[in-house]
Formats: sequence, structure tokens, C-alpha cells
Amino acid sequence: MCSSDLFILGYLETPAGIDTVDTNGVVLATDRLQTNGLVSLGSFYSSATTIDADGIAIGTSFTDALNLYAVNNADLGNISTSMGSALFVDAGGSVSLQQAQIGDAGVYGDLTIRAGTDIDVTFDSVAGNIDFDAGGTISTRGSYAQGSLTFAAGGNVQFDTIGAGNDVDLTSLAGSITGVNLQSNGSAFITSPQTVSISGLIQADGSVNISGDLGIDYGSIIAGPSVLLTSTGGSVAGGSIDASGPLQIAGLTGINLGELRAGAVTLTSSSGPISVQFADLFGSFTANSAGAFSIGDLVTSLGDVTINAASVSGGGIAGGNVDVTAVGNISLQGATASGNAKFNTSLGAFAADGLDVQG
Repeated sequence: MCSSDLFILGYLETPAGIDTVDTNGVVLATDRLQTNGLVSLGSFYSSATTIDADGIAIGTSFTDALNLYAVNNADLGNISTSMGSALFVDAGGSVSLQQAQIGDAGVYGDLTIRAGTDIDVTFDSVAGNIDFDAGGTISTRGSYAQGSLTFAAGGNVQFDTIGAGNDVDLTSLAGSITGVNLQSNGSAFITSPQTVSISGLIQADGSVNISGDLGIDYGSIIAGPSVLLTSTGGSVAGGSIDASGPLQIAGLTGINLGELRAGAVTLTSSSGPISVQFADLFGSFTANSAGAFSIGDLVTSLGDVTINAASVSGGGIAGGNVDVTAVGNISLQGATASGNAKFNTSLGAFAADGLDVQG
């Protein structure tokens, strides 16, 4: 069935001998379009509509609620829905989406995409929630939700910039997660059995919780109540972290951090070194390292400072009670304790350019 203009006033199911609906004109549908073949629509304007086909290709559409079911692939151009209206896509193959404007400010309209293989989005702005679930890769250049944003992929998750008015939840079952910038007015949860690498800024009003089994690499983090970074099989490396509460980082093969501003900080590496450039904390500081512990500039804490490592070196430390234990050498530019100070080395030597103990 081919036409330059196709108007559907109700339900249309193509006969068995006609397996394609193809038009470059305007399609007006009020109910349902169903075919055993391909639905290819150049421009598409309708009220609430459902399309059920072997494959779906749409150039431009403006609709109320739009539900798309494709046995194979769905290739979508510029899709817009009215206030409070949602877009739902379910494809056995891949889904590609050039641009989507779903709902309107203050009136929710959700974007939900289910794909048997990959989801590839150029840009989408959604007044409600974004929910992507793919058997393969999820890739987006820009996705913004006034509600929550959830990506669940069997393979990799890739993004340039994503943002949400509520929580952001990114999960890969078997791949890595890579991105540039992430912003959440809620909390951010990122989980991968491989690596997590976000080169720009991760900013959340709530907590930031990242698990990358084979390694975590970040640019900078600004967070609310807490930050938890865990790599059970790799290292954790990145720039500055600014949090209003506690910071906990565990990296099996090592930890390498820039500037830290937070509450209590706990750093743990069971088989590698730990390096901190600078820390200004209103809680305690605890570092446990199977390798060397090094300070680039200064670690200062309103609470206690406790360090256990193979060796300790670098800049200065300042805190309440200071307790530093090393197998090898302890060499610091200075140490200040408002309480007690202990420096223990079993096989090395202790040296500090300046030592001020008030306890």
C-alpha cells in the first residue's frame, strides 16, 4: 500500500497480500495501524495511536500518546508528543531516534524504549521519565529528563551528556560505561562489571554511587550526602571530589585522587598504592594501603588521621589524633596534631621537617 497522503480515521489492518504501508505525506490516525510488513511514514500527525508492524520508519511526527511495536527495527526521526503524552517503543531489533520532545514542562510525558539489540539516540528532552532497556548497547549524545533517567543495557552504555530532575541509574550487565557529563537533581547510581569512565563532571544533589569492577576513571565529582566508589578488580582514579558528607573509595589495585573536600574519608586498596593530592575535611581521614601512600600537598582533617601503608611520603598532615603506621619509611614535610600523634615504622625510618603535637 503506497500513497503520498494516507488518512486513517480508525483501525486499519492491511490485507494479507499487502505487507507495506509507505507514505511521504500526512498520516492522521485515531486508533491503530497494523501490518505484517514495514510501516514507512515521512510525516505523521495524529491523536493517540498505536502502530504494530514488522518494521517501523518515521521521519517526523507530532502526536498524542504514541505506541510503536516492531518485530524487527524501529528507525525514528524527529518525534514530538503533546503535553502529558508519552512515547513507547518496543522493538525486537534495534531502535534509532534522532530527536524527541516528549510532553511539556510541568506536564509529564514519559519516553520508554525497549530494544532486543541496540538503542541509539541523538537527542531527547522529556518532561517525564526516560527508561531505556537494551539487549545490546545504549548510546546517546544528549538525554534530559525532568523526572528520572534509567538505562539498562546488556552491552555498553555510552553518552556525551545526560541529566535528570530526579535519580540517574545506569546499569550494564556485561559491558562498560563511558561518558562525558552527568547531572542529577537526585542521586546517581552507576554499575558495570567492567570499567566506568566519565571524563567530565558528575554532579548530583543526592549521593553518587559508582561500581566498576575492572576500574573507575572520573573527571570530577560534586555530590550531596555521600560518595561511594568501588572497584573490586581494578583501580580508582580521578580529579577533585566535593561532597557534603562522607566519601568512601575502594580500589583493589590502587587509588589516585586529586583534591578532596568532604566529611569523613575512607580509602582502601588491598593490593596497590594510594595517592592524594590535597584534602580538606570536616570529618576523619583513614587510608589503608597494601602499597605506598603519598600526599601531594596537604591532608588536613577536623577529625583524626589514620594511615596504614607499606610506606608514607609527601606533603603534610594535620588532624586531631594522628596515627601513621608503615612497614617502610615515613617521610613527611610536616605533621600537626591537636591531640596525640604516633608514627610507627617496623623496618624503615621516620622523618618530618616539622612536627607540632599539642596533645
